[in-house]
Amino acid sequence: MYRMLLCLSMQNVTVSVCALLRRFFAVVRGVVVAYGAEYWRHNPNGVKCFRYGGVGMRFPRRIALANLPTPIERLNRLSERFGVEVYVKRDDMTGSAETGNKIRKLEYVLADALSKGCDVVVTCGAADSNHARATAIAARRLRLLPHLVLRKPRNGLVGNLLLDRLVGAELTLVEPDEYYADLDGIRERVLADLRKRGRKPYWVPTGASMPLGAVGYVGCASEIALFEARMGLRFDAVVFGTGSGGTAAGLLVGAAVYGLAARIIGINTGEPTERLRNETVRIANGCAELLEFDRRFDASDVVIVDGFDAGGYGEVNERTLRTLKWFAENEGLLLDLVYTAKAASGLLGLLERGEFKQGDRVLFIHTGGLPGLFSHCELLEQIVRRR
Repeated sequence: MYRMLLCLSMQNVTVSVCALLRRFFAVVRGVVVAYGAEYWRHNPNGVKCFRYGGVGMRFPRRIALANLPTPIERLNRLSERFGVEVYVKRDDMTGSAETGNKIRKLEYVLADALSKGCDVVVTCGAADSNHARATAIAARRLRLLPHLVLRKPRNGLVGNLLLDRLVGAELTLVEPDEYYADLDGIRERVLADLRKRGRKPYWVPTGASMPLGAVGYVGCASEIALFEARMGLRFDAVVFGTGSGGTAAGLLVGAAVYGLAARIIGINTGEPTERLRNETVRIANGCAELLEFDRRFDASDVVIVDGFDAGGYGEVNERTLRTLKWFAENEGLLLDLVYTAKAASGLLGLLERGEFKQGDRVLFIHTGGLPGLFSHCELLEQIVRRR
């Protein structure tokens, strides 16, 4: 009897180990396929581009611009405070000046621009846009001219705008009211002017939030899946800031592709909720179609948490400032006031409301934005003087 029980026990252990190994190597294969280098060609600018495919899908061309994969670290003080295992994925470490989530998207978007023979990249955003800054710097790395259509600044030549000017980006500065009322018309006039100058421009929408850009966060999901397999754990939720829908869309598709069990939870950083939800669905379905992945998404798949945007995009309130200071002092984690401090404020709100039970594992994605802090020096001076 003892021998029989021992044999059964050993068989169960063997089956469990084999199942874990199968999952681990399936995820490794997916990540290798998503990030491995199957050489595609040299483009006319002398930059190596690659084509990717795998897990029954066809990944588009990508240029390696970001430092990937980014690390995942446990947030010890936050975990102890709430009894929930909280981790952070450090997408603020994707690069130096081009740090943040945008560079993941730009790896695919700029590869497409080069493959089409374009020599100017045109994009848009706020004067202190993280996306515009990352686009300008990445474009210069690839011998492309960056042209930025930005809302006129409130704070002078600081933060991301200073870096835009430093790399010699061409700027079209527009009054905010005109920008919101006629962005499509402004874009067409800028593109037409560039063509008259003999240029071949490539348009990138706000945040590179488009199906092609969202593929970058399918790759992020593969890194999360590999971490889970390597560490023998599963995340119950992935929390991040959402403003234009591209990051959320890529994570939704990636979670489906790589079998993540986690809820994908976006903290709204200042956009109308239903418009953001619809845009996320549109981008996710376009991304899935691009990858030839047989899954479609609807509004019920998109989780957006409101109430932490401080009144709108770019606005700051006392809770945002307290969150920024708490994470800096207790976790050594530097956030920005436009996106990540609001996302972290939302994470704290979910923890405070008991949305996660004791022992749950939650992953917070730090999407970068550090240069933008220096557009808020007066506010920062106020909070660092507090005790």
